[in-house]
Amino acid sequence: MKKLSRKQEGGQGNYSEYLNTKFPRNINTYDQVFKNIGNSMGIDPSFLYANAMGEGLVLGAKSPNGWENTDQYTNAVKINPDIYKGYGFDAARMLGMDNIGKTLPLLIQKGYLPSDFSSNMVPYDFVTQKNEKTQSGAFKNPYTALQAQAAYLKMNRDDVRAYAKSKNIHLTPEQEDFFTSATYNGGSANMNGMMDSYNKRGYLKDNKFIMDPNFKIPSDAYPQIYNNIAPRIRSSREITAKLKKGGTITNTGYLPDSPDRFNEYHNKIVSIELHNGEIYTGLLSVNNNELELT
Repeated sequence: MKKLSRKQEGGQGNYSEYLNTKFPRNINTYDQVFKNIGNSMGIDPSFLYANAMGEGLVLGAKSPNGWENTDQYTNAVKINPDIYKGYGFDAARMLGMDNIGKTLPLLIQKGYLPSDFSSNMVPYDFVTQKNEKTQSGAFKNPYTALQAQAAYLKMNRDDVRAYAKSKNIHLTPEQEDFFTSATYNGGSANMNGMMDSYNKRGYLKDNKFIMDPNFKIPSDAYPQIYNNIAPRIRSSREITAKLKKGGTITNTGYLPDSPDRFNEYHNKIVSIELHNGEIYTGLLSVNNNELELT
């Protein structure tokens, strides 16, 4: 498993300052929390981190109280305080899970979550920004909520794979992650439309539309969802490597995107630029899925 990168983006933000800080109400850092949850749920911790922060978890890092709530959750608690006692983590506000109250039973039914997981959440009525009535949920803690988000993303990924297969579209790993996040952020119908549109436009021939931060998306190509998602995928693709000279370096996506491809760069001369502008050139070696430059 590759190490989480030192720079992470979610939505249009850059959350590098939080990765090595303490997770709210926890002795562990964000880095440690997401490694634990990502590894246990079988999802890339960097990918989960970028999505969680982009959907609202960054508010926990910025808020002096640790978490923030929607007015709708607050009103639900006022009406039925006993029901929500012990369920203080608002999934809509903190993780963008507007529909989790309705979706959680499906995640359990399909095996993405264990059968007894429902005890971790209490649903509440929620109206989305599009004025759609649904149900979100309040969780016992952020960790169970993040497990639910990981399961949600895994289900979204399976939906992306099924739709791409039905259209005979072959996605790269970056594109698969992009459309998985797009499904989470904008729903399956929008994801289907985006994939069809981007395929017709020729975007899927490579990863430039994702990895190039200067790529201009047309106004009729789902720009709002695109601008939410593309930075997250670039962020989750960054590779953190240890230097024998000390410190860490971060490459912005041009090294392999998964550990099983690191060996392609083993014993090759590369140049890597640090965020401060310094450039290190040397022999890149692979050891237990970590990269060393000597």
